[in-house]
Amino acid sequence: ILITPWRTLWRTRHYDPSQWQADPIISEVLADARELEQRDLHSLTWGQNIEALHHSLALIPRVMQLRERYIPQALVSMGILWLLLALASRRDRFGRLISGVETKTTETNRALEKLAMQIRGNATLREVFAQDDAIDLLHTLRQSPAGRDFLENLSAFLVEYGHRETALTISQPAWKDQPEVVLGILKVLASSEPTMSGSYQEWKHARDELLISPILGRWPFRHPFLKSLMNARALFQLREDTHFYATLAQPLVRRIALELGHRLEQAGALNFPSEIFHLKLDELEGLGQPWPPSSEMKARITAWGARRNARRASLANTPMVDPRLLAPEPGKSAGEGVILRGSPGSPGIASGPARIVRDVSEFGKLQTGEVLVAPVTNPAWTPLFQRAVAVVVDTGGAASHAAIVAREYGVPAVMGTMDGTGQLRDGQWIQVDGSRGLVPVPGAGVRIVSEEGGECASDEVGEVVFRNPGVTRGYYENHVVIAAGIRDGWYHTGDLGRRTADGRYFILGRKDDMIVTGGENVYPKEIEDILLRHPGIASACVVPIPHAIKGQVPVAFVVLRGPEVAT
Repeated sequence: ILITPWRTLWRTRHYDPSQWQADPIISEVLADARELEQRDLHSLTWGQNIEALHHSLALIPRVMQLRERYIPQALVSMGILWLLLALASRRDRFGRLISGVETKTTETNRALEKLAMQIRGNATLREVFAQDDAIDLLHTLRQSPAGRDFLENLSAFLVEYGHRETALTISQPAWKDQPEVVLGILKVLASSEPTMSGSYQEWKHARDELLISPILGRWPFRHPFLKSLMNARALFQLREDTHFYATLAQPLVRRIALELGHRLEQAGALNFPSEIFHLKLDELEGLGQPWPPSSEMKARITAWGARRNARRASLANTPMVDPRLLAPEPGKSAGEGVILRGSPGSPGIASGPARIVRDVSEFGKLQTGEVLVAPVTNPAWTPLFQRAVAVVVDTGGAASHAAIVAREYGVPAVMGTMDGTGQLRDGQWIQVDGSRGLVPVPGAGVRIVSEEGGECASDEVGEVVFRNPGVTRGYYENHVVIAAGIRDGWYHTGDLGRRTADGRYFILGRKDDMIVTGGENVYPKEIEDILLRHPGIASACVVPIPHAIKGQVPVAFVVLRGPEVAT
């Protein structure tokens, strides 16, 4: 057991994670999936359909070979990246560096947005999508030239992305088998303009900032930093895209199974073709010869289905794994001042009313600016991330679908809360701290705001404001000083600061101490901190003096540690 990880690393040492998309497995799997989809199942014998079923199922382990080849080195690279950031005292940049990863999911989202743009740009389509339910849209769209033109584009979309799942079970239809799911997604997307995410550029800005730093921007750390960064980003792309390729098998398996179920229904062994999903693969392999099945075999098939259907019904709404076993600290409450505790999924802090969405049928509930609270998500949920101000999910971790997509859209996310959908209620105002994986008790909070009172972006300098039930209403016999600083329930401290992408706060100085020189804001504390790094300086104070051209310039007063001259 102890040497297995080292063997794995040695066996996969030649596989470069940043080059995984060039692996021939991908093209082979795509070609095989296309060939299997084109087979006329109705003309095949029972045995030939079973063979096609095996070939379809074999696509999944072939795709998983990609994970076996490339993920070990990607995990090592992520560890190296973390250590290098710690060495440079910039661990706060980790979340930004792994955000904005291009995946097959983002590619799918762009294709969906292109369809939504077609809807928004045509008055007929806008009206149809606004008025009709998703289940009625197909019929309505066939009645107009604009609708038929749209359906041609939808068909092309489904050819490329229609294998995406609504649930990770073969009994449930994929998008191509249930296009009203995609039409429901498009109803959500077409109802408002898309939210543009800056996460695809933020990671580059963070990288470039680190490359001019004195540690990671120079030999010997520059190359290891860049290499580990690319490989670490490939880890999340690998996870998401191999899922995309593995699910190519799902509609193929379902289609073959339903063909066999239809034959068993005609033979009188099943009431409906969908009852085939109660049978096991080895049981199906034993059928077909002789055909039709004997009365004894048909009775056995009927009994298998009835027994398993009853068992499935008895387990409805029962989790496969006891959530208490997955909790970070089983048996322990979330803690004082915390409603929910999970794991960090996407950094940042955001607040808004909670909106619980349990499945695809409830997508229309979520409004722009609300917090999406879900039991689990899959690619069909992705468009909701454009509307949500934050995301809370009962299951998953940093490498799960919801966390990856949340980082792509730059919205805070808390994963693995276990019972967020049970503990929160619709409309409840909550704050989501994606950096720490918490949903804290409302009423207390810290923000960085601009002169106009708006929320500052990550690393943007503004005034520190906070609210807390314990904030004093004023000083003894002088309530005016405090009262003047409280606006809309937030106390404006007069301190200047910034919040990093992972939720840490830094104080830069007093607002009224800021020096404006030549149109640039200079914070005395930043200069003082640099001066105090000098071993010969005991203390320092920076103040402004008038300047004829620049208005003000900073001047430093220092106290030396000894009689020597500091240079």
